[in-house]
Amino acid sequence: MGLTVDTFIEELREHLGLDEDELDESAALLLLNRSYWDVLNRFPLREKEKVADFSTVDGTALYELPTSFEALRLVSIEDLNDEQHTPLNRLTRFRYEQLYQNSVDAEGKPTDYLREGECIRFYPTPDDAYNITIGYWANLDDLVSGSAEPDVPREWHEVILFGAIWRGFLRLKDYEQANATKMQQIALINNIVPVESKEEGDSHYSGLEIRRDENYT
Repeated sequence: MGLTVDTFIEELREHLGLDEDELDESAALLLLNRSYWDVLNRFPLREKEKVADFSTVDGTALYELPTSFEALRLVSIEDLNDEQHTPLNRLTRFRYEQLYQNSVDAEGKPTDYLREGECIRFYPTPDDAYNITIGYWANLDDLVSGSAEPDVPREWHEVILFGAIWRGFLRLKDYEQANATKMQQIALINNIVPVESKEEGDSHYSGLEIRRDENYT
């Protein structure tokens, strides 16, 4: 069994030598979430990998994506005739403006896309209802008080905890303890093999590659 959020808070207070009055729930959750956000930002955890589908509309180029996301991994389009999926190329705004023509005659099957905030714009503007598949890194929910475990593998729970602890020591201006705890967190990270790396070892054709951030701070 992994650590629940309430257990995270209890352990954080114990490690820092603080009681509930000295480190209330909101302050503890802020330290824990700062550590959690850092882990999610730096490492390609499988739990962040999501897929969604939607259809284009004839004559409409801009689409709000069906869910909030951190980054797009892949956008593909399905052919109307043979159902073949083809990845789309990503455009810059400058290149899109070079190519775009505001004309019905310029519409067609999209070959490229441009990300605009939480939306994507297709080029050329779709001339039919095409099925679009997007692969993306999701924004996982923040940690909140309660009995639920974080939505990450259990081996990362201690990493999150130690990240909150050294941040707590920094607040207390105990720099020696902060540095020692941070080194413990780094050691834990270096001993973790992400799921993708395990799959790469099991499958010659997996095509997956993981690069750990050796300058993790």
